[in-house]
Amino acid sequence: MGARVSVPADRTTGKPPRPLRPASRRAATAGILEHLDCKHVVILVLGDVGRSPRMQYHAMSLASHGVRVTLIGYSGERCISAVEDSPRVDTSRRFNPPLSGRWGKSLNRRAYLLFAGVKAVALLARVMYELVLVAGRPGGGGGAVADSGGFGGALRPDAILVQNPPSLPGLACVYLACLLRRCAMVLDWHNLGFTMFGCGPRHPLVWITRRAEGFFGRRATVNLTVSHAMRNWIKENFGVPEGYVVYDQPPEFFRPPTVPERHELFTKLNRTNPDFADAIRKLTLASLRGESSAIGGGGGGSDGNDRLGHGNDGDDGTDRPHPKKARGHSDDNSGSGRSDSDSGGNREVTEVTPPPTARTPPAEWEEGDPAGQQRTLFTTRSADGVYELRRDRPALLVSSTSWTPDEDFSVLLEALRRFDLRTASGASPTLPLVMVVVTGKGPDKAKYVARMRAATMSRVAVCTAWLEPEDYPLLLGSADLGICLHTSTSGVDLPMKVVDMFGCGVPVCAVHFECLKELVQHGYNGCVFRDSTELALQLEALLDGFPRGGSELDGYRSNIKEVQRWRENWDEYAWPIFSKIGRLRAGPTNTRGVGVRGSTRGDIFSNARGGGWSTGGLAESVVVPATLLLVLLVSVPWLSHSLESWAADGAAAADRWRRQWT
Repeated sequence: MGARVSVPADRTTGKPPRPLRPASRRAATAGILEHLDCKHVVILVLGDVGRSPRMQYHAMSLASHGVRVTLIGYSGERCISAVEDSPRVDTSRRFNPPLSGRWGKSLNRRAYLLFAGVKAVALLARVMYELVLVAGRPGGGGGAVADSGGFGGALRPDAILVQNPPSLPGLACVYLACLLRRCAMVLDWHNLGFTMFGCGPRHPLVWITRRAEGFFGRRATVNLTVSHAMRNWIKENFGVPEGYVVYDQPPEFFRPPTVPERHELFTKLNRTNPDFADAIRKLTLASLRGESSAIGGGGGGSDGNDRLGHGNDGDDGTDRPHPKKARGHSDDNSGSGRSDSDSGGNREVTEVTPPPTARTPPAEWEEGDPAGQQRTLFTTRSADGVYELRRDRPALLVSSTSWTPDEDFSVLLEALRRFDLRTASGASPTLPLVMVVVTGKGPDKAKYVARMRAATMSRVAVCTAWLEPEDYPLLLGSADLGICLHTSTSGVDLPMKVVDMFGCGVPVCAVHFECLKELVQHGYNGCVFRDSTELALQLEALLDGFPRGGSELDGYRSNIKEVQRWRENWDEYAWPIFSKIGRLRAGPTNTRGVGVRGSTRGDIFSNARGGGWSTGGLAESVVVPATLLLVLLVSVPWLSHSLESWAADGAAAADRWRRQWT
């Protein structure tokens, strides 16, 4: 038998110390685990994860630092390849939205209140089930420190990252899950959820959502925002002591494409997208009829400074991007499409002047060319493999939209109509043909597509496209000008589509709202407009003489060649926060916020305001048992299916009753 080891007595009582309780054991091992960085983060998106690029970029960056990531959200579009192919990112926890089937839609039309209540309960059950009982389980994306915490054997994450909006019930679920799993709550503010309902400020839904956002924002461990304006707003109105700005920045795959990449993209779209092919044919016929004179030719500079309209309030044309936008590096491929180089043995040339004898009309695609030449409306490929941008090509404009009421697409249609009338009158003979490609999905798409098809424009063609994730950056980079119609519901968020366009080296015309000047500087990297008349004047000024070099458009493009990339910005501003979460994971409990351990006054994790529930005291004695009982009741895997079946039977019964009495 081993020798007996004496236990020193407590100096104050003279009695041997009591055995360490679990919380005390965690505090005692703080010194051992303090060197560990963040190991596991759960990301919750109450929406289609494939259409949430910022949250995918968070997952991509966390995985690059060796962190295990579990993505929870709705299924739908494919995620970017960097997320899908990463062995450290688990995307298997995506699920279909509750009541998304045919009978759910029928119930929504006939009994909306019943539909909303059943959907909220089913969604609450599924999200709590994923956050508390599934996330981090071995084989399910778990790579965290082995600390089951007694919840179904699931490994406890270091942090749960949730986007806002949507606000409810996601924020409540994450807050309760952080109490149960004893982890940090990281709230990423994309916008203000209560501003997105389109109701008045006195509406009960707006009132509840606003107060819920303030309540959970004050109790989150860390608040991230997309702009300085949003950080200041939640501090002044919600009482959030401090927020940390993590700007949206383009990843490395948003870059100017090479000429061969453009050629292959246009070829693919012409073959697979009927709407794109119809637009190509329309512009081809317009050129053959001679409706556009001197395309790309003509002299005379553009005096667009007098015609660009108004910019941001106080703009004098000398503004420069904020330091975070200007401190980036130039992408290695940023000039690959603008100079002679070798790419896979094929020489690519930016501009080629056509023979002066006869101008070859644009053609959508010529596979049977006797000379072996392949031609699109924008590019050509010779028999010896030389790719060239056509000198007589039309201007390509791209607009990314979600087809929602906060993006009034009629402004762009009216501006294009004015532009078309201007060229038809012959007042500006150096204006080119224009092709506009609109990407995205949304509820108002059908309405505006019908208006697009009804428009009678002879020199402008508009088409829609929904692209694969790998094709979207190529299309943006192939554009000559980007159009942003985003009008912020809150006035404090920034459009991510503009960031993507800047990453591809494309200037932007954006509709004005208050904090847009944090991103777009009028007269430096783009133009800001307030109505369709102003946008039409800007299009005329920027496209005059296209594609002749030395224009104002080229000046804007040169000002955005160097842009900070997502990885650099994230590593500088976001990773220190997540790294600190990991190092403080095993420390003592802090009573000032959810899941905060080892925090001291002045530390970044002292941001959660006092008065919130902690992981000790009231939380452990009342809140945690009560919440655990609720989770056990509503988190059974088959519960959501039972609720859906019950709702379907109710809808069928209501339909029979209606037919019987009408």
